[in-house]
Formats: sequence, C-alpha cells, structure tokens
Amino acid sequence: MNEQLYDGNALRHRLMNDEALVVLVAKEFLADMPRQLTSLQAALVADDAAASGRHAHSIKGAAANMGTMALSCAAAQMERACAEGRLAEAAAELPALQNLWRATRAAIETALPVTVERKSA
Repeated sequence: MNEQLYDGNALRHRLMNDEALVVLVAKEFLADMPRQLTSLQAALVADDAAASGRHAHSIKGAAANMGTMALSCAAAQMERACAEGRLAEAAAELPALQNLWRATRAAIETALPVTVERKSA
C-alpha cells in the first residue's frame, strides 16, 4: 500500500537521484501540505468555488510532483467537483482527503529520514 501512497523512485528520478534534494523536497512538502489542506477547508466552508478549486489544484500538483499519486488523484476529483459547482460534494470528500494525507505523510516518513512538526491537518 505504501507504494501507492508514495513513489520514491519516481521522485528520485525527477530529482536526478540527488538524495539530499529528495529529503529537502520531502520536508517542504510535509510542512506545506497541512497549510494547503487548511486553506482548502476554509474555502469550502466559505462556499468559494474558485478558491476551493485553486487550493485543490495546488494540492493535486504538489502531490503529483512528490510522487504521491493517490493524494493527487483525490485532489483532482475535488478540483473537478469545485469547477462544476459541486461544492457540497467536494466538502463531503474533505475528510477522506485529510485521512489520505495522514496515510501519505506516514508513508513518506517511513521511506525517508524526514519528520516535521505535525499540524492539525
């Protein structure tokens, strides 16, 4: 299951097997994603389709770049729902996205020598 959550080989390939860079990118990703999820949640609560879609899009791209495709795909579904005006559906999917994030974070922390202070997201 961890391979579906985090593809370290894909990330290493994109970063030309520079292990120090892999760790740096992972640390930044782990630190930033809780903020991204909090911003998405706030936009959904505010019933702001445009902002919700932008935040979902940012999560989708960051997750894809990191090699966390399950998280990226889930964010893409939320982005699509926001673009189509289905905010209630997107909001209903937020807890699943947050749970997927927690599992993804654990997979990355298991695979790499990284930890960051955990926020609520």
